[in-house]
Amino acid sequence: MTGLPELISELAERLEGIERELLRDHKVELGEQKHLDADSVERLYWHAGYASALRDILTKVQKSARAA
Repeated sequence: MTGLPELISELAERLEGIERELLRDHKVELGEQKHLDADSVERLYWHAGYASALRDILTKVQKSARAA
């Protein structure tokens, strides 16, 4: 059974890994903030990634709640 503290820890570790990679490999691109430009491909990818992250978190929370 995965409790809330374990879920939070897992999510925090995943976030740290992704942030570390982004800042190491894509610092300049992140600074450009092209995802804010309406109708840009970057905006599409940003929203797709955000939706995927929310779906992933929702699935984990639901599994954790069922296991409790």
